Amino acid sequence: MTVPDLFGRTVLQATNILAEVNLFVGNVTTQQAGLLIPSIIRSAYAQACAPGTVISQFPLAGASVFPDTAVDLVLCAQPPAIPEPSSLVLFTVGLGLLMLLTWSRRRRQ
Repeated sequence: MTVPDLFGRTVLQATNILAEVNLFVGNVTTQQAGLLIPSIIRSAYAQACAPGTVISQFPLAGASVFPDTAVDLVLCAQPPAIPEPSSLVLFTVGLGLLMLLTWSRRRRQ
């Protein structure tokens, strides 16, 4: 059996593709895009990959394996959420700007 290229596929798509050639999905892990990851990953895709898609596999695509071999997948992880600024931060910044504007107006007079 030749291992198909699963790069960019979802787990469901990878499962179906592997089943067609008598292989199956083994371990599935996630990896944050842009972190230090194996060199076999196509770095351009890893920088902007869609969460939940395959960015690496083992055995590699094109490898010859026995039927019923597991293919391990590494999926692109959801990027970390960027925290929203708190109300206190926004209030503090707003107050600082108000004080600066008031000071500059008084200075001009």
